[in-house]
Amino acid sequence: MNDLWAGVNSWYSSDMNGRNAGSGVNLWTGAVSPERYDLNLWGDYTDRWFDRYEGPAGRWYPSGFSGGISSSTDYRRPLAGWMSFNRNSYLDSHTERYSLGLRIKPLPELFISVEPSIRFQDPATRYNWDTDEWELTDSDWRSLTVSATCFLNSGMRLRLNGQLSRFERNWQTVESGYVSSDLWANLLYSWEFAPGSWFHFLAGEVQEEDMDPVFTIYTKLTRFF
Repeated sequence: MNDLWAGVNSWYSSDMNGRNAGSGVNLWTGAVSPERYDLNLWGDYTDRWFDRYEGPAGRWYPSGFSGGISSSTDYRRPLAGWMSFNRNSYLDSHTERYSLGLRIKPLPELFISVEPSIRFQDPATRYNWDTDEWELTDSDWRSLTVSATCFLNSGMRLRLNGQLSRFERNWQTVESGYVSSDLWANLLYSWEFAPGSWFHFLAGEVQEEDMDPVFTIYTKLTRFF
């Protein structure tokens, strides 16, 4: 192996009434092979906790386990890929997320990335403020992200980003469910005109469902002294 690592950390928080608002322990480990294959594993345990914003009087949620795995190939090669899987505790249920990625480098100055991902949330108990009732709810989120970066020279680059996504939320009360689809894309020009100093110019467009597209222009100038 070229590299091996492992770590552990813990956290604890409480509200003003001394109720546990979030505590747990997290462990992770990973390795890189001589061929630059990367593997990461993580897991955590979250203790029983109280959410004062869920429902009119707040609610206690049970403890739970989360974990995930990710792996990637050598990013120096013309063709590289990665994958990840996460299972996270969510309220009194859990979510699962799957992601794949592919990066193509046809030229030393150009690389293109494509990443589809999907996330499922199993039925969980939440307070539906529309009906003032506790109900089971689940969700489904799908996304396709595409990006392309071109290095014009050592200090300038162009980056094209875009994403198509769909999110669906279902409740026991059918009329409270909804589906939203979004499409956005932007082109970012970045210029490092001095060490640590950057000029950015971004032009992009966002379209949500059947609404008219929204066009945005954004600039940013930072100077390092």
